[in-house]
Amino acid sequence: MTALGSALTQTVVLLMGVVVLLMGVVVGQEAPQVDCVFGGSCLLPCRFQPNSNTILHWIKKNGKDVNVHSYYEDQDQLNYQDPLYKGRTSLFPDQISGGNASLRLARVDLQDQGTYMCYVRGNPDHYVILTVRAPVGTVDIMLVNDKVTCKSGGIYPRPELTWSISPRPATALQNTTMVHEDDQGLYDVSGSLRTVYNDTESVYSCSVQNEHGARTATMRQNPPMQSAPKSEVLLPCNASGLADITWTFNHNQPILRKRAGQEKQVETEWQQHVGGLSESGSLLLHTTSAESAGTYTCTVSYAEETDVTNIELKILEDHEAPHCVFGGSCLLPCRFQPNSNTVLHWVKKNGKDVQVHSYYEDQDQLGHQDPLYKGRTSLFPDQISGGNASLRLARVDLQDQGTYMCYVRGNPDKYVTLRVRAPQVDCVFGGSCLLPCRFQPNSHTTLHWVKRNGKDVQVHSYYEDQDQLGHQDPLYKGRTSLFPDQISGGNASLRLARVDLQDHGRYMCYARGNPDKYVTLTVRAPVGTVYIMLVNHTVTCKSGGIYPRPELTWSISPHPATALQNTTMVHEDDQGLYDISGSLRTVYTKSVYSCSVQNEHGARTATMRQNPPMQSAPKSEVLLPCNASGLAGITWTFNHNQPILRKRAGQEKQVETEWQHYVGGLFESGSLLLHTTSAESAGTYTCTVSYTEETDITNIELKILEDHNEGRLLVKIQKQFVKTVLKTTSQVVCVLGGSCLLPCCLQSDIEVLRWIKTNGKNVNVHSYYEDQDQLEHQDRLYRGRTSLFPDHISGGNASLRLAKVNLQDQGTYLCYARYGGIRGASNEDNFVNLKVRGELKCCFSYKKTLSY
Repeated sequence: MTALGSALTQTVVLLMGVVVLLMGVVVGQEAPQVDCVFGGSCLLPCRFQPNSNTILHWIKKNGKDVNVHSYYEDQDQLNYQDPLYKGRTSLFPDQISGGNASLRLARVDLQDQGTYMCYVRGNPDHYVILTVRAPVGTVDIMLVNDKVTCKSGGIYPRPELTWSISPRPATALQNTTMVHEDDQGLYDVSGSLRTVYNDTESVYSCSVQNEHGARTATMRQNPPMQSAPKSEVLLPCNASGLADITWTFNHNQPILRKRAGQEKQVETEWQQHVGGLSESGSLLLHTTSAESAGTYTCTVSYAEETDVTNIELKILEDHEAPHCVFGGSCLLPCRFQPNSNTVLHWVKKNGKDVQVHSYYEDQDQLGHQDPLYKGRTSLFPDQISGGNASLRLARVDLQDQGTYMCYVRGNPDKYVTLRVRAPQVDCVFGGSCLLPCRFQPNSHTTLHWVKRNGKDVQVHSYYEDQDQLGHQDPLYKGRTSLFPDQISGGNASLRLARVDLQDHGRYMCYARGNPDKYVTLTVRAPVGTVYIMLVNHTVTCKSGGIYPRPELTWSISPHPATALQNTTMVHEDDQGLYDISGSLRTVYTKSVYSCSVQNEHGARTATMRQNPPMQSAPKSEVLLPCNASGLAGITWTFNHNQPILRKRAGQEKQVETEWQHYVGGLFESGSLLLHTTSAESAGTYTCTVSYTEETDITNIELKILEDHNEGRLLVKIQKQFVKTVLKTTSQVVCVLGGSCLLPCCLQSDIEVLRWIKTNGKNVNVHSYYEDQDQLEHQDRLYRGRTSLFPDHISGGNASLRLAKVNLQDQGTYLCYARYGGIRGASNEDNFVNLKVRGELKCCFSYKKTLSY
């Protein structure tokens, strides 16, 4: 073999696939693995050394050879293609001349799983293992009577279903789970939980998971709500960030749907009832009737979670009293046994008796009525003889709250407690907001929106069939609008754009000839991106543009954050928004730092870990690890402030121009492949993974080594000058507790063979010389768990079998061989990266070269 000091560039191919097949070793443990989603498309990578008259075959090697795709004479040749693959395979014909034989497979099915061989005449065979998964999709959760049901379907591998209940234990409840396999081999799972808690404080969570991920559905039962007929009601929901919102009626009748970033779509039969949808997902219903009574469900869907809120709405009869809305009308019910000469008094009983309304001698008697109620009370005079003494109270005010007594001579006294609430609209700073208002249309409509905070502020006016903004307060200029085509139908709702903190307060909607209506507008600026960074020995964390005032907390795993010196500063800007920053003096190595910024409306967390330093030879490739999962945005930066690339969830990566020469590819896990490294490549690389409510940051220090002369391999090992080699066969993913094969394909005439783990310090894993295992110096962690293939070593198979895999086995392994024979003494080394329960998902193919 050529000495290590000479510069030899060799094209890496999957020789291990051929060697292992010849030796009867299981190929599946050493070929690269491509993880494909059921029903989607998948790329099986294959690079080759181009030659004239290319002949190319893709073959599935499961028991018998199955012809998947063939290409020769400069075109596809599909006469012998197996019917299973018909219409589903394609190559990249314009790239074949450049050495790209990768196969694109569409509509992936479970039957596609297995080992595929890429044969190109004149090149070594290349093997790829294709695995298929059908991730957990939507999880549906529902409460019917006293049973919570949960279900999901179309999943592979087999899923599990678990329950949790807050604040009570789920283990105390009777639950059942069923798993069914359909004719495609996919799994449906369903579970039910018999509830015994009748309050509205319990939150039920159902999680469906398998080894590839999980989705959770959470359900809460809001307190029942009441509404009078022909009125409006706001049904609350609590969505945040990018989410899909769906409202349904009585569990199965759709009302509307709004996808993240798109306009809402209202079902035709509900368009006359839906008044609007707030940014938080709350639903405004108007023109309610007895048919509006029932269960309303708001479903908010995030990337990995679904949040379900059920609300029972009751439409009151005329004699019932709901909770009263500030500025509206309210009914205080009272029924009595009729008699002759009815004497009736309504009295407020708060400390002292306050005369609200009196009736006797067949008419209202308001001489002693308290001035607070003047012009606001009325009975139903034509119904009094039938026993209805209910009181209608108009223009309800906060002062009206309290206990009222209904006195009818000859009948027991009756009491009604009145509570007042104003409809509240929760608006996001900088966004748009809808202030609902419905009225009874009449000719010559006159509308005014007025802010009632201390003094009246003119917000928006409309009369003579057009906006009248001459007296509009400058604060609202260019930010307000009505729905002019809906005003004739009674919709006076106001749309307010670019919401500011100063907009917070109580608004009155005046429509001539109608009772005044009030809306309370609250403003929040949710916690956005949280930035975390390590500079020298200080971790800093910051976020900005938040309202109300936020807090910042630290956590450190596995150490307590309280033992470290930390400072926090909060600053209010000229808009009234808050910026917050904190710093933490570090003393721990190998720790994970988490910073959480939260206020009463929500929280976001940023987590930072410092990976061990990595080393690379010049003009070689290095894989910088990252660990993204699910729908996430991925950003890589250099030395904290120089952007390398960005990939938004579900989109293609965008690489900065000056880095396009160095970026070899991006794995689905977020790991970054750099090639053609040089001294300028040395520095700190940061991977930032952004989820809906969390940011995960990984820092990696990369050192570029100087060239070394031949004969200094052991010196390089001792100084940890490890070349990070990414071969398609060097990444091994092992299952916890199982057996695993670390591939190493060398030349024949091996005289001495050593397997060494090169993480931090060198650990002796397995040695072989003098034609036998030599385990005297084997590290005790590996005792009884390692074995070679002694009858194949002479042929160059130095692969190591590792049993009972555990998490401590993760890391980089060196396969070192010394040769004898006719070539004389020489050395060769190979590196294998072992991961436990990880996934290697590659989204690119490339030609790999190594420099020794």
